[in-house]
Amino acid sequence: MTLSGTCATTAYDSVSRFTGKERDTESGNDYFEARYYSSSMGRFMSPDWSAKEEPIPYAKLDDPQSLNLYAYVMNNPLSRTDPTGHWCLLGHGSSCSQPPPPPLPLPPPATIAATTKTGVVAVFHQDSGKIATLDAAGNTKELGRGTAGEGFGANNPLAQDRKDADYPKGNAGPLPRGEYTIGPLQDNPVHHGQKVLKESMRLSDSPNNNMGRRDHNSFLIHAYGKSEGCIMTTAETRRAISTSGTNTLEVER
Repeated sequence: MTLSGTCATTAYDSVSRFTGKERDTESGNDYFEARYYSSSMGRFMSPDWSAKEEPIPYAKLDDPQSLNLYAYVMNNPLSRTDPTGHWCLLGHGSSCSQPPPPPLPLPPPATIAATTKTGVVAVFHQDSGKIATLDAAGNTKELGRGTAGEGFGANNPLAQDRKDADYPKGNAGPLPRGEYTIGPLQDNPVHHGQKVLKESMRLSDSPNNNMGRRDHNSFLIHAYGKSEGCIMTTAETRRAISTSGTNTLEVER
């Protein structure tokens, strides 16, 4: 296999690079989940961010290094690592090298189904694109398949926080995991009314969802075309969703 124009030996024949992170062969940047790192510049390509809006996310005002939101582990990579792209989440000083606490697990779809009026929930799987209904007893029925995202972000669970603007244009991740309310099947205006998506369904995200950098209530289920995270699927599948007896969608990995 040839990497970056050089012949690599079997022992190093891998896309894993800095601290074991995957390197994008097109841009040469390393994927740190929350954002990309440029090994050539020694810094992240985008500033650090938090789910809750803050002027300077996670800054520690008595530590000037924490004010640089592009820096990797406070410019001290010899003794610190960053497993997620959010080094500030790991604390400051020696605690920076410790892994962050695991996120709280999402409730199982069957549990969510039991709380709906009809006892049924629709489920979209980010990785496979499978769309199905599930009831509280665990019975499932596949409605079809879909694609969420664009380019190397399409149906890529690791890219769920990434907007189209974070990538070279045409590469956005799928809508984030969590619970959404499905709107009626109708013609929905988008882009401030400049365009209409025919026979589409608008998705309203739950306040409990961790949307990361994605805009709230910005996703739809619509026909195939371009997706900045929306679910694209056939007209037959969209109609099956609208008549499935539920207006709750659970997005899973």
